[in-house]
Amino acid sequence: MQGTYIGQGRMLITPVYGGFLFAPASDLSITPTLVVHGAMEPPLTQYLWRALDQDSVFVDVGANIGYFSVLAAHKLGSGGRLIAVEANPDAMRFVRDSLAANWLTDRDITLVEAAASDVSGTVSFHRSERFVGDSSVHASASGIVERGVQTVSVPAVALDEVLADVERVDVLKMDIEGGEHLALLGLERTIDRGAIRTLVMEWNPRMLGDRDAAALAALMREWRSRRSTTTLLLDEEGDPVVVDLDDVLALPSHPYVVVQFP
Repeated sequence: MQGTYIGQGRMLITPVYGGFLFAPASDLSITPTLVVHGAMEPPLTQYLWRALDQDSVFVDVGANIGYFSVLAAHKLGSGGRLIAVEANPDAMRFVRDSLAANWLTDRDITLVEAAASDVSGTVSFHRSERFVGDSSVHASASGIVERGVQTVSVPAVALDEVLADVERVDVLKMDIEGGEHLALLGLERTIDRGAIRTLVMEWNPRMLGDRDAAALAALMREWRSRRSTTTLLLDEEGDPVVVDLDDVLALPSHPYVVVQFP
């Protein structure tokens, strides 16, 4: 076992990459996996551990409780930067506490408590009490309607605003349960100025819904034609494998789609 209950509804996890991670004891989506294995999403864990170094700039959109943010902070040095974006205020408290418990707050870290969207303002956020990983701006993205949620208003922010002063982003990981298309529309200026090097995201038409899935597919095809992007999938070992974009878009889903910008 890689976790223990420490009271006040919290588990203390020993993640595979070292240090400490706090997780909500009542969660049924990611905490059980972390407690048993000390890791979640092994292919992405391995990929990011190899891809990031002390000078990397990593943007974690949909940071959740901070598993990948803390991983990145462990790898970063004085030349690196972490920007974590999370809409769920309950989850963001875990991010803050885990970074502090690992004595990582001396790094260049920016925490943005907001939902990534196409424009800044406010949005309805459907917060799942028991399945924290399913919380989303899409009420039915992962079936959370059937599981019971609390709908709250949260700030929304365009990533172009968050990244306005960032010259380069080495890896931007996005996992926001169906909100990807709107978030990427809010990233267009940053992509246009060539600041994004690698984007890692999930392709899941069911969570996106028909309209947003079609729009996201069109956007990715536009990147291929106008920006000569390369599309890859992560295998079980976290190694990126070049694939044809149309083959990816024909899949019912894939959790780790990597888009490399030239």
